[in-house]
Amino acid sequence: MMTEQELHALDVPKKTDGELKTILQTCPAPGQCFIHYKTQTVYIVICNAIREHDQTPIVIYRKAGEFDAPYFARPLREWIEILPDGVSRFRSLT
Repeated sequence: MMTEQELHALDVPKKTDGELKTILQTCPAPGQCFIHYKTQTVYIVICNAIREHDQTPIVIYRKAGEFDAPYFARPLREWIEILPDGVSRFRSLT
């Protein structure tokens, strides 16, 4: 059985390739480094993507300096989120 959110995603009109490219331009650039507010871990952005089923922009990243580190994916809205204490979840180092 599908959740309410999954059902809603089916009704979301699909964006054109041009619209998706414009959205991706708002994402952090590949190669850009960021520090995580809580862990103070430095991460490097690998690339950006669009989640197919709901067209959410996603940031693909991994721990900087560790080439065998796992890759992580986080929605752009979480990446740029300002937390309740006024701190950015990720702060750019470049």
